[in-house]
Amino acid sequence: MKTEYITASLQDIECLIDLMRLYYEHDEIQFDECIARQNALELLKSDKNGIALLIQQDNTAIGYIVVTFGFGLEHGSNGTIDEFFILPGYRGQGLGVKTLNYIESLLAEKGIKAIHTEVEIKNKHGMNFWIKNGYQSADRKPLTKTIETPNNPA
Repeated sequence: MKTEYITASLQDIECLIDLMRLYYEHDEIQFDECIARQNALELLKSDKNGIALLIQQDNTAIGYIVVTFGFGLEHGSNGTIDEFFILPGYRGQGLGVKTLNYIESLLAEKGIKAIHTEVEIKNKHGMNFWIKNGYQSADRKPLTKTIETPNNPA
């Protein structure tokens, strides 16, 4: 079956939200549709913050990957694989590796020098997948603080 990677646009918002809901449920992450929609719309309106790709087979979305863009003194231009989800029935067929190869090539063309990601600690299968594909622990633990802004009452 042929796999296609389609850059998500504003017209794809419902499909993306539906896939996000399934991903969050799978990883037991609290899903707030209002926040998810707001952030997805912001991402899809401009490519300066990152890119969302729908993974499709036979014109049907079977997953998605979101990479956000950043810059740091350690690596320069970098990307973070923020979300990556493939529907359960399509896993174990090499699609994850194929998608990583595709996104890494795409990011290299954009001048991205490093790619980061996060894995739920309890997700041993996910951790093995990333390590097997060349991702390494930086012996650091990501820390997050939500800050209050006019559009985001923390």
